[in-house]
Amino acid sequence: MHETLAARLDGYAAVTDFPAARLVREMLALYPHAKVVVTTREPAAWARSMRAVSAAATTRFLSITLLLLPGT
Repeated sequence: MHETLAARLDGYAAVTDFPAARLVREMLALYPHAKVVVTTREPAAWARSMRAVSAAATTRFLSITLLLLPGT
């Protein structure tokens, strides 16, 4: 797992949001001197924001966006 994560993060200076938020322990094992910034949001505001993101992520939008990502 750590080798895969290190390979995926190679060349990056920072990560944010999901899935990085679920991999903090693993990333700190790889980068023990990394700085971690933790923020919180009001749950209802977060849910509204995620609904807006979900609505914007149509199949057409994703297919165009994913073309720009390596390995897709």
